[in-house]
Amino acid sequence: MNPVSPTHLDALRLAMKTILKNSLPAAALAALLIWANTGCALFHHHSTYGPIHQYAKSGDAASVAAELAAHPDELNLTDDLGQPPLHIAAAQCRTNVVALLLAKGAALDSKATGGATPLHLAAQEGCADAVTMLLAKDAKVNERDDQARTPLTRAKQWHRDAIAELLRQNGGVE
Repeated sequence: MNPVSPTHLDALRLAMKTILKNSLPAAALAALLIWANTGCALFHHHSTYGPIHQYAKSGDAASVAAELAAHPDELNLTDDLGQPPLHIAAAQCRTNVVALLLAKGAALDSKATGGATPLHLAAQEGCADAVTMLLAKDAKVNERDDQARTPLTRAKQWHRDAIAELLRQNGGVE
Protein backbone atom coordinates (compact mmCIF):
# COMPACT_ATOMS: atom_id res chain seq x y z
CA MET A 1 0.00 0.00 0.00
CA ASN A 2 1.30 3.45 -0.88
CA PRO A 3 1.55 5.98 1.92
CA VAL A 4 -1.22 8.57 2.03
CA SER A 5 0.10 11.92 0.85
CA PRO A 6 -0.62 15.17 2.71
CA THR A 7 -2.93 16.15 -0.15
CA HIS A 8 -4.89 12.93 0.31
CA LEU A 9 -5.07 13.54 4.07
CA ASP A 10 -6.54 16.99 3.45
CA ALA A 11 -9.10 15.47 1.10
CA LEU A 12 -9.98 12.83 3.69
CA ARG A 13 -10.44 15.54 6.34
CA LEU A 14 -12.74 17.42 3.98
CA ALA A 15 -14.72 14.24 3.36
CA MET A 16 -15.09 13.71 7.10
CA LYS A 17 -16.35 17.29 7.55
CA THR A 18 -18.87 16.59 4.79
CA ILE A 19 -20.13 13.62 6.80
CA LEU A 20 -20.85 15.90 9.73
CA LYS A 21 -22.40 18.73 7.74
CA ASN A 22 -24.07 17.26 4.69
CA SER A 23 -24.72 13.84 3.23
CA LEU A 24 -23.32 10.68 4.72
CA PRO A 25 -23.55 8.66 1.45
CA ALA A 26 -21.77 11.39 -0.55
CA ALA A 27 -19.02 11.71 2.04
CA ALA A 28 -18.56 7.95 2.23
CA LEU A 29 -18.27 7.72 -1.55
CA ALA A 30 -15.75 10.57 -1.60
CA ALA A 31 -13.66 8.92 1.10
CA LEU A 32 -13.76 5.58 -0.72
CA LEU A 33 -12.63 7.12 -4.00
CA ILE A 34 -9.79 8.99 -2.32
CA TRP A 35 -8.67 5.86 -0.50
CA ALA A 36 -8.76 3.85 -3.74
CA ASN A 37 -6.49 6.36 -5.44
CA THR A 38 -3.88 6.15 -2.68
CA GLY A 39 -2.96 2.60 -3.62
CA CYS A 40 -5.10 0.62 -1.23
CA ALA A 41 -4.35 -3.09 -1.71
CA LEU A 42 -7.99 -3.79 -2.49
CA PHE A 43 -7.94 -1.50 -5.51
CA HIS A 44 -4.34 -1.56 -6.69
CA HIS A 45 -2.64 -4.43 -8.50
CA HIS A 46 1.11 -4.24 -8.89
CA SER A 47 1.98 -5.83 -12.21
CA THR A 48 5.35 -7.51 -12.62
CA TYR A 49 5.06 -7.43 -16.42
CA GLY A 50 7.88 -5.16 -17.52
CA PRO A 51 9.61 -3.94 -20.65
CA ILE A 52 11.85 -7.01 -20.78
CA HIS A 53 8.77 -9.24 -21.08
CA GLN A 54 7.38 -7.16 -23.94
CA TYR A 55 10.75 -7.17 -25.72
CA ALA A 56 11.00 -10.95 -25.34
CA LYS A 57 7.47 -11.36 -26.70
CA SER A 58 8.14 -9.17 -29.72
CA GLY A 59 11.55 -10.70 -30.46
CA ASP A 60 13.46 -7.47 -29.87
CA ALA A 61 16.82 -8.95 -28.85
CA ALA A 62 18.60 -5.58 -28.93
CA SER A 63 16.16 -4.12 -26.41
CA VAL A 64 16.35 -7.25 -24.25
CA ALA A 65 20.15 -6.88 -24.22
CA ALA A 66 19.90 -3.19 -23.35
CA GLU A 67 17.39 -3.88 -20.58
CA LEU A 68 19.67 -6.58 -19.13
CA ALA A 69 22.67 -4.26 -19.32
CA ALA A 70 20.76 -1.70 -17.26
CA HIS A 71 18.96 -4.23 -15.03
CA PRO A 72 20.80 -7.59 -14.90
CA ASP A 73 18.46 -8.76 -12.14
CA GLU A 74 15.63 -8.96 -14.72
CA LEU A 75 17.13 -12.02 -16.45
CA ASN A 76 14.75 -14.35 -14.60
CA LEU A 77 12.14 -11.79 -13.54
CA THR A 78 8.69 -13.36 -13.75
CA ASP A 79 5.65 -11.60 -15.16
CA ASP A 80 2.11 -11.79 -13.80
CA LEU A 81 1.80 -15.38 -15.06
CA GLY A 82 5.03 -16.46 -13.42
CA GLN A 83 6.89 -16.51 -16.74
CA PRO A 84 10.41 -15.16 -17.03
CA PRO A 85 11.58 -13.75 -20.38
CA LEU A 86 12.94 -17.13 -21.56
CA HIS A 87 9.49 -18.72 -21.23
CA ILE A 88 7.91 -15.89 -23.20
CA ALA A 89 10.52 -15.97 -25.96
CA ALA A 90 10.29 -19.77 -26.24
CA ALA A 91 6.48 -19.68 -26.42
CA GLN A 92 6.61 -17.02 -29.13
CA CYS A 93 9.39 -18.81 -31.05
CA ARG A 94 11.64 -15.76 -30.76
CA THR A 95 14.84 -17.72 -31.21
CA ASN A 96 17.03 -14.64 -31.36
CA VAL A 97 15.88 -13.75 -27.84
CA VAL A 98 16.06 -17.39 -26.69
CA ALA A 99 19.71 -17.52 -27.82
CA LEU A 100 20.53 -14.25 -26.05
CA LEU A 101 18.87 -15.27 -22.79
CA LEU A 102 20.55 -18.68 -22.81
CA ALA A 103 23.92 -17.02 -23.44
CA LYS A 104 23.26 -14.69 -20.47
CA GLY A 105 22.54 -17.70 -18.23
CA ALA A 106 18.75 -17.63 -17.95
CA ALA A 107 17.28 -20.36 -15.75
CA LEU A 108 16.82 -23.19 -18.21
CA ASP A 109 14.36 -25.37 -16.31
CA SER A 110 12.51 -22.84 -14.18
CA LYS A 111 8.79 -23.43 -13.90
CA ALA A 112 6.10 -20.84 -14.54
CA THR A 113 2.62 -20.94 -13.09
CA GLY A 114 1.27 -24.35 -14.04
CA GLY A 115 4.73 -25.91 -13.92
CA ALA A 116 5.69 -25.30 -17.54
CA THR A 117 9.36 -24.94 -18.45
CA PRO A 118 10.56 -23.11 -21.56
CA LEU A 119 10.87 -26.52 -23.26
CA HIS A 120 7.21 -27.32 -22.52
CA LEU A 121 6.15 -24.05 -24.15
CA ALA A 122 8.42 -24.32 -27.18
CA ALA A 123 7.26 -27.91 -27.76
CA GLN A 124 3.60 -26.99 -27.38
CA GLU A 125 3.94 -24.11 -29.83
CA GLY A 126 5.86 -26.21 -32.35
CA CYS A 127 9.04 -24.16 -32.34
CA ALA A 128 11.64 -26.69 -33.46
CA ASP A 129 14.51 -24.18 -33.34
CA ALA A 130 13.80 -23.20 -29.74
CA VAL A 131 13.35 -26.86 -28.75
CA THR A 132 16.71 -27.68 -30.36
CA MET A 133 18.42 -24.76 -28.63
CA LEU A 134 17.01 -25.70 -25.23
CA LEU A 135 17.96 -29.36 -25.65
CA ALA A 136 21.47 -28.34 -26.71
CA LYS A 137 21.77 -26.54 -23.35
CA ASP A 138 20.63 -29.73 -21.58
CA ALA A 139 17.07 -28.73 -20.74
CA LYS A 140 15.32 -31.52 -18.84
CA VAL A 141 13.48 -33.33 -21.62
CA ASN A 142 11.17 -35.25 -19.28
CA GLU A 143 10.34 -32.57 -16.73
CA ARG A 144 6.66 -32.69 -15.78
CA ASP A 145 4.31 -29.74 -15.38
CA ASP A 146 1.61 -29.49 -12.70
CA GLN A 147 -0.63 -31.81 -14.74
CA ALA A 148 2.17 -34.40 -15.01
CA ARG A 149 2.72 -33.63 -18.73
CA THR A 150 6.18 -33.77 -20.25
CA PRO A 151 7.17 -31.57 -23.21
CA LEU A 152 6.51 -34.62 -25.44
CA THR A 153 2.99 -34.96 -24.02
CA ARG A 154 2.29 -31.31 -24.73
CA ALA A 155 3.68 -31.58 -28.26
CA LYS A 156 1.37 -34.52 -28.94
CA GLN A 157 -1.65 -32.76 -27.40
CA TRP A 158 -1.06 -29.79 -29.69
CA HIS A 159 -0.49 -32.03 -32.73
CA ARG A 160 3.14 -31.03 -33.13
CA ASP A 161 4.24 -34.34 -34.62
CA ALA A 162 7.68 -33.19 -35.80
CA ILE A 163 8.43 -31.77 -32.35
CA ALA A 164 7.21 -34.96 -30.69
CA GLU A 165 9.61 -36.96 -32.84
CA LEU A 166 12.48 -34.55 -32.05
CA LEU A 167 11.81 -34.95 -28.34
CA ARG A 168 11.66 -38.77 -28.66
CA GLN A 169 15.02 -38.74 -30.45
CA ASN A 170 16.41 -36.86 -27.45
CA GLY A 171 15.03 -39.26 -24.83
CA GLY A 172 11.59 -37.73 -24.41
CA VAL A 173 8.83 -39.85 -22.94
CA GLU A 174 5.20 -39.21 -22.11
